[in-house]
Amino acid sequence: MKKAVYILLIFVCIFAGLSNRFFNMRERIPHADETEQASVFLNLHQNGEYKYNPNGPHGPTLYYYANAAASLSGCPDSEKITISYLRSLLLPFSLLIMALYILFSQSIGRIAAWGACAAFSLSAAASIYSVYFVHEIIFAAAILALTLATWRFAINPSTTCAAAIGLLIAIAQATKETAVIAYPSILLALAIAAALDKDIRENLKSVLFTRKIFKMGALAAGGFAILFIAIYSSFGENWRGVIDAFLSYGHFLQKAGSPEHSSGFAYYFKLLTLQKCEGVRFGELPIFLLSIGGFLAAAFDIFKGRQNNKKALAAVFIFSAAAANILLLSFISYKTPWLILSPTLLLCLCAGYAMQKMLSVRPAAVWLAMVFILCALGYWQYGLNKSAVVRYNCDPRNPFIYTHTVRDFGNLVKRVEDCAKISEYGSDIPAAFVTANSPWPAPWYLRNYRNVGYWPSQLPKDLDVYEIIVCDAPMEDAVSKSIDKSKYASEFFGLRKNLILTVYIKKELFDTLIEGKK
Repeated sequence: MKKAVYILLIFVCIFAGLSNRFFNMRERIPHADETEQASVFLNLHQNGEYKYNPNGPHGPTLYYYANAAASLSGCPDSEKITISYLRSLLLPFSLLIMALYILFSQSIGRIAAWGACAAFSLSAAASIYSVYFVHEIIFAAAILALTLATWRFAINPSTTCAAAIGLLIAIAQATKETAVIAYPSILLALAIAAALDKDIRENLKSVLFTRKIFKMGALAAGGFAILFIAIYSSFGENWRGVIDAFLSYGHFLQKAGSPEHSSGFAYYFKLLTLQKCEGVRFGELPIFLLSIGGFLAAAFDIFKGRQNNKKALAAVFIFSAAAANILLLSFISYKTPWLILSPTLLLCLCAGYAMQKMLSVRPAAVWLAMVFILCALGYWQYGLNKSAVVRYNCDPRNPFIYTHTVRDFGNLVKRVEDCAKISEYGSDIPAAFVTANSPWPAPWYLRNYRNVGYWPSQLPKDLDVYEIIVCDAPMEDAVSKSIDKSKYASEFFGLRKNLILTVYIKKELFDTLIEGKK
């Protein structure tokens, strides 16, 4: 009876989480980053062209994976590819993450593994970024797999684990250069586990201080090198990419210290707890509380010398890796909400361990009380999830999205499309985006309009020949002085929070458009 209740509750959480993901995948307007990644993917898919850019949007893994997944799934024509379609290609990673939790059940407990699946399903950060066409969910899955493989190696050192660790480091590194933050976090967690457990110390000594280190080190290094070189070299077509993989750290170190995306030390802790933004509450507090509870329960079991110490030790190891990762991220001034995803996946396992401890109590009345508490926490987290993923998925108040495109931008795209339909130029309508700020996602939406151009912080020649001119506030004065404003009608559309675009449309075209709509 108890198992049936638990299984039912888990699947309710998974179903609710997947439903919100599907809604977010379809309805949320694309972020600028998503459309930039989509354009890189499209060039690879259409033309077979891709070269790693050390100053660009992270590693090659996303593009090669999406290209392979699109080819296998019967990709639509390039003109019909939507961001929603590309987001759907990332859904298998949610299933992969839950499969990794289940595979780890031998180390942490079956109930804990299924509880982790429930927590992952209801996590706001996981629900958003598992259907966000950027590198994050692939990266987080790789870091999760690497952390679990490191634990398996600590418990039972083997050549298979050593090779797997090398391959997983390569995948994580080729997905996002920020992987270097996760590696010391995992090593610190391993050191803590070794300090707490004699068997792990002996296992590590048997490798580090014997000839095994050469064999296992060679397997790990070989697996890493082969995959790393293959991906960064575009499978032999761009050997410069291997060098650029290291040179990229100049760009990312500069970016990490940039004041443009800086925030305070507590930024990630606020995301993991609870924050109220103009009357709306967001956060991951129920999962975070459970993860802390799981860590404390595991630490108590270890120091009391209770049975199943290895499962408790696994929970401490996982929590330590997550906590170290969050602390390292917190010390870096550059902060964005998606960076919290990989430690969140680890915290979900600790939350699952807490659920396992709560449901292991003997008296039926106490067990029912624990079920009630878990249901209340689950319902609370579901409400927080729905606010972030469904109700306010494009709202600037949502702290889990960052410099996100506002819905009004869709009206600008529609305006350009409507103008093209009645213009003598048709889809060749000349339009100029003259902006100091990034115009994305406009280049993605208007990719089939051949005469739409983009001039960052500069004016094109003969500006007044363009039927449509779009500019932001820093460029508006220069644009207005370069055209005869009496020949243009002007409108205003939002792009991102506190970023309004002024759109000038030739009066003849605008009047025809408005008359046609009457």
